[in-house]
Amino acid sequence: MRAFLKSLDEHIWFSVVNGWIVPNSTVNNEVIPTLIANWTRVNSDECNRNSKALHTLFMAVSLEEFRRVSMNEEAKEVWDILHTKHEGTQVVKNSKFRMLTTSDESKGLDDREGEDGSGPVMTSVGGEAGCCGEEESEADDGDPGRLP
Repeated sequence: MRAFLKSLDEHIWFSVVNGWIVPNSTVNNEVIPTLIANWTRVNSDECNRNSKALHTLFMAVSLEEFRRVSMNEEAKEVWDILHTKHEGTQVVKNSKFRMLTTSDESKGLDDREGEDGSGPVMTSVGGEAGCCGEEESEADDGDPGRLP
């Protein structure tokens, strides 16, 4: 999604990363949103980039996710919600990593690399080699393309 947003316009991606703030004015020592008619060209461009990013994100998600994020007016807020849901927080990432590590250990994978550096070493097979349903034949049928 990052690459797609950047392909539309680099500034659209900046809007997602940095957020967008409605332009404000101070009237009688009170900060209020600036009327759209009084926006500068920069204010208008930033708003348009946020709108394009929002539209792109809304079109990329499922209806269920759209319902969850459609009330947000900033692309950054939508991005943060989707990022947390799909990528998780650091705590979730650590938990998933621990689950995968535990799963590898239960399958008999060892953290050591093979002699050729090709990855984890299988430390046990557990009788799973015959699970394919074919019995190995002792006879050589003379087919040079067949492995022994």
